[in-house]
Amino acid sequence: MSRQSLSKAHKKITELSWEPTFATPAKRFGTDYTFDKAPKKDPLKQILRSYFPMEEEKDNRVFGAMDGAIRGNMFRQVQERWMEWQKLFLSIIPFPEISAARAMPMAIDAVPNPEVHNGLAVQMIDEVRHSTIQMNLKRLYMNHYIDPAGFDITEKAFSNNYAGTIGRQFGEGFITGDAITAANIYLTVVAETAFTNTLFVAMPSEAAANGDYLLPTVFHSVQSDESRHISNGYSILLMALADEENRLLLERDLRYAWWNNHCVVDAAIGTFIEYGSKDRRKDRESYAEMWRRWIYDDYYRSYLIPLEKYGLNIPHDLVEEAWNRIYNKHYVHRVAQFFATGWPVNYWRIDPMTDEDFEWFESKYPAGTRSSAGGGRSITGCGTPAGTSRSRSRTSATSTRTAAGPAWCRA
Repeated sequence: MSRQSLSKAHKKITELSWEPTFATPAKRFGTDYTFDKAPKKDPLKQILRSYFPMEEEKDNRVFGAMDGAIRGNMFRQVQERWMEWQKLFLSIIPFPEISAARAMPMAIDAVPNPEVHNGLAVQMIDEVRHSTIQMNLKRLYMNHYIDPAGFDITEKAFSNNYAGTIGRQFGEGFITGDAITAANIYLTVVAETAFTNTLFVAMPSEAAANGDYLLPTVFHSVQSDESRHISNGYSILLMALADEENRLLLERDLRYAWWNNHCVVDAAIGTFIEYGSKDRRKDRESYAEMWRRWIYDDYYRSYLIPLEKYGLNIPHDLVEEAWNRIYNKHYVHRVAQFFATGWPVNYWRIDPMTDEDFEWFESKYPAGTRSSAGGGRSITGCGTPAGTSRSRSRTSATSTRTAAGPAWCRA
């Protein structure tokens, strides 16, 4: 083809003014927030080249402390009351951590900011690490503590005990509903910015006072990652504030996130600090004093109230009511009563009904005395008051075991 022909062909193609078109990515996680006016900057700019060596050094410190605890015979010296409460706590905490990791793709999908995406990806790695080292901590307690019962079945029993139900409700709040509400306001802006102070700072100090120096090492390593997570949350919060349409959504979500975190985190951590400890030194701070300093002063007065200059209405009434419940209404004490009363039956191990048990059940309770309500077999009588019934099925438990020891009984 001659040069003249090529020139004509090129001119014809140019005249068509063809422009490539690209498919618009589908949104997997919906949000009511808009980010049309949002800035596209990340104030922290954490990069993986510096991130991984830093995390490796922290992991080496954690593993060194674990080895030191074994060699130093820590598990024979730690307070038994403290360790008994850790059976409850360590059955719950890894789930919110891994739920936080699962929340990061939701935030990445909802926020149109490549710089923030990098920070959220790093946070996802953090959360997986947190869950892993906490599970490893529980495993170490199970293998070396004098009374492993309770540590050994926490994951199996998590789904069918009341404490696990509370923990699951809390952790699933990170990954359900509006993507920004769950993964940013509820998780990063409130849970990680405010309540990790009592969770990962106040609680480790009580652990050390009761002879457990392994939990402080693990939890301080976790807390050192929270500064990046706080930065991610604040970046997205400021992006949302750039659009006036997001203001009412932010006010709604701050109220929801604050109250839910208060009800769950203060209930659990307050109980562990006040009632899981045998330390009674005179200069010891109460949970209310810790809460006042680290949440009321450092978070509410230093973080939330300054947001009012952007026109945001802060939930002052809920913050004051949370303090009132802790200080005047004995909220932590009431929750401790609830946990302590239910503890003997907290971890019920369910064993399937054998064929022999089922034949005995069929002979003792004929079909005419049962109903199929609820999808299972229910029986009347069997030592229960008149007008009541007890539900049975082929997979029902015929024996139970509590965390306190091998106390077997016929259900």
